[in-house]
Amino acid sequence: MTKMTIKTLIRVSTLALMFAAVGSMAGRAYAAPDEGKNLTRAPHPLVAGAPGECNRDCLYHFVDQYFDAMLSRCACQIALAPDVKYTENGQVVKPGEGIWKTFSGRGTYRTYLADPENGEAGYYGDFSEDGGRLLGMMALRLKVKDHQVTEVEVLLERQELLQKGGLGANTAGVLRPVRDGGVGHRE
Repeated sequence: MTKMTIKTLIRVSTLALMFAAVGSMAGRAYAAPDEGKNLTRAPHPLVAGAPGECNRDCLYHFVDQYFDAMLSRCACQIALAPDVKYTENGQVVKPGEGIWKTFSGRGTYRTYLADPENGEAGYYGDFSEDGGRLLGMMALRLKVKDHQVTEVEVLLERQELLQKGGLGANTAGVLRPVRDGGVGHRE
């Protein structure tokens, strides 16, 4: 198989897993955001990465660094290439924008993927935003070259967030997250 076919297969599989997991999350309790993370900002960007290959553990470390940087709301905490390509749900976004502004933490469902031969790392798991009031699933792909992230592709599936009071009497029996963070029966 060609590299393009393998990439496409990985992306399609990741999307299928993401949508299957989101569908099975309805009505379940969700994990709390990561605890013990320091949310102070780093004063200076990291030094550029060193040339060379990145093995499986190195790629996993980049995934963890990415989430640590999102928690701190500072893209300077991960070695990004100057011309990094960053997309969220297919839209080009600047690093530090988009979900970086609302990310609260990862949940307990976490799957790491690594392709050291091509320098790519993947991640699939649950996450929270807005102080834990909005929950969802995330698929992440990082391309690492010379110990710098050159591509970031994020696919997000968020739970629908409804205002208190709901849509009306015809929604009785529907379970949906509500703004106070609980999942409740609609009246």
